[in-house]
Amino acid sequence: GYKCGEERQNNQDLNLKMKILFFMLGFLLFYIVGGRKIAVPYGIALTNNPWLVILLTAIADFLQIPFFYFIYSTGKKIVFLDKVRIYATAGKAKIKRYAIWNSVRKLGNTGIFILSMLPSFGGGIWSSFLLAFLLKTRKKTACLLIAAGSLIGIISLAFFSQGVIRGILSLLG
Repeated sequence: GYKCGEERQNNQDLNLKMKILFFMLGFLLFYIVGGRKIAVPYGIALTNNPWLVILLTAIADFLQIPFFYFIYSTGKKIVFLDKVRIYATAGKAKIKRYAIWNSVRKLGNTGIFILSMLPSFGGGIWSSFLLAFLLKTRKKTACLLIAAGSLIGIISLAFFSQGVIRGILSLLG
């Protein structure tokens, strides 16, 4: 009896660890490949816990802020990072094709905030940092606008995704 219960508990612990590992690897993969617009619905579908998904996505987004700031400012002095910066800045022409880019650029700091909220191509952390860099926005102001916009965008996307998933599940079951 006791040994069987202990074995069952070990199997449950292993099963939980595998689920957590599967979720984390999948979330990271989807975040890297598709950004928050893919990772957040994936996380909501697997966990139905918007606050966990918001936390993980915010961490992933916020980790990018110092990286991009470094590349666009100090990084240009380092040969390897200068090439990364040139590549990133070359993407400026690609971004300008998006209609949203032209609209938010005219808004200045408000545009940086709005752009960082958007989970789509032409929006997000990288694009909003590029806009802040081109507008010569102060570092603290840019980081605050980008972090706030990102967080509001993540929260909106998480609860929207949860609503859509619940709606689909209610139709199916």
